[in-house]
Amino acid sequence: MDITGSKEKITQIKKVVNIYKSVNTYNCNKTSLFWLQTPDNTLATKAQSNSKKKKNRIIIHVTTNVTGTYKLNL
Repeated sequence: MDITGSKEKITQIKKVVNIYKSVNTYNCNKTSLFWLQTPDNTLATKAQSNSKKKKNRIIIHVTTNVTGTYKLNL
């Protein structure tokens, strides 16, 4: 492993990152909710019949800037 090459690359990356302000840096995450799916484990005394699991889902994208001052609608 080339440590000197790695240190040079890290300083180059830091220079590029410092160009952008935190207000202009955004993060986006995606989450899903399978809202028609039945649970695998329940308190029922009998097992559920063999049926296909429903794949209907709601997908939500959450986006905000690093400082949290600007948030996009879900």
